[in-house]
Amino acid sequence: MGAAYGTLAADAAGREAEFAALRARYDRGGEPSDTDDWIGTGIAALPAVLDELGVRGDAGIELRLDEFPVFSPGDICPDNNLLYPDGMRVLDFEGAGYHPVFLDAAYLTMPFATCWCVFRLPPAVVSDVDAAYRSRVTVVYPELADDRVWSDGLGRAVAAWTVDATVAVGARAAAGDQPLHPRRTPVPTIRALLRHRWQVLAATPGLPAFADLAERLLAATDGWGVEPLPLYPAFSVHGRR
Repeated sequence: MGAAYGTLAADAAGREAEFAALRARYDRGGEPSDTDDWIGTGIAALPAVLDELGVRGDAGIELRLDEFPVFSPGDICPDNNLLYPDGMRVLDFEGAGYHPVFLDAAYLTMPFATCWCVFRLPPAVVSDVDAAYRSRVTVVYPELADDRVWSDGLGRAVAAWTVDATVAVGARAAAGDQPLHPRRTPVPTIRALLRHRWQVLAATPGLPAFADLAERLLAATDGWGVEPLPLYPAFSVHGRR
């Protein structure tokens, strides 16, 4: 999966004008997702959600993420891909556009930042996916071979996706726990997922303000008493940890 999306990003690099022309030609009135300031909107909405969760709001938190643009379908959850003998087919391009490379890199390693069908991956798998994606995009952005550049950008993307998840379901989680999907099984609960996201953010280096916020969220919700987010069933069956 990392190799497939990394190859797509590399092959489409520098073709923003071509994509814009195609979108204008086939546009049906949808809002271009890559021009929305969803990160800024999420940070602005965060204090009110934090109040619901019993944590003091942080109006001063800022986050910049606008470098190294790559093409992405926008929603790269596992259920938006089909496996064929000759490779992977990508589905769901309704949110397609150009956005910073780190958003897809973090999406793959968190893992799967906005999915309802999300569990943990073994660390070795996360490392393999990260390396596969990074090896493709460094072809067009050699600067990403620098570990400091990669780690810094990846951390900021983790923060952006975590804010997005917190704003999306934080108020619901404060009111009570529920499955992420009303009909599909197995799925985690919203409280288990949020605590996992905050644990990942708390352990992300280079973002002390966000790490502190994540620690305070974890402390405030310790009484939820939810089990840790489990591994994907495929890995649990084979006893991988």
